Amino acid sequence: MSAAVESQRAMLVQGIKKHMPAYVAKHIEATIQGDAEAAFSFNVALDDCDRGVVAVALWRAKIALPAFRAFLAATWKHDHRHLIAAAETRRRLASMFRYAAFPLPDDLPDTVRVWRGTSKLSQAQSVRGYSWTTNKEVAYWFASRFASFNGNPLVLVADVAKSDIALFTNDRKEHEAVLLVPPKGWRVDSTASDFKVEGGAA
Repeated sequence: MSAAVESQRAMLVQGIKKHMPAYVAKHIEATIQGDAEAAFSFNVALDDCDRGVVAVALWRAKIALPAFRAFLAATWKHDHRHLIAAAETRRRLASMFRYAAFPLPDDLPDTVRVWRGTSKLSQAQSVRGYSWTTNKEVAYWFASRFASFNGNPLVLVADVAKSDIALFTNDRKEHEAVLLVPPKGWRVDSTASDFKVEGGAA
């Protein structure tokens, strides 16, 4: 372990113990040592707004992968907007996911078709989003669920390499594929004229 990493870890432990309640701080040392269960408990004990900041700190401290994967996955699942904000740049967020190196399901093919459903956003904004899905129905649900308020329901589709997927999770039955790099060759699957929302076509 380098001196810089040791210093990052020492500062992290000191900061957590100094600024957070004991019921939170008690998990930090086991988390740094790589205990995935402790990392998950640590994540649950934190306030929503703190999880992203702590995830960045754990990445900088280069904690053992089992614990980092558990913490990062839980943070993405529950507080991805705080994680994105704490990472500050797409490049740093990608580095965090590369460090985690989440294993992907064996049954995913080498080329994976993914969809992304949004409302309110333009095509350029939508394609830069991180959360895609391998289930077309899920994408259409996301596009339509707030369309009556936001307008502009949109579904994009792309074929991506399995290796481009930073995390795949179906914990929420959403078949989510996290893409840190916007896919090339994407196309529009459906636009507002294809949706019927409350009050008529969006």
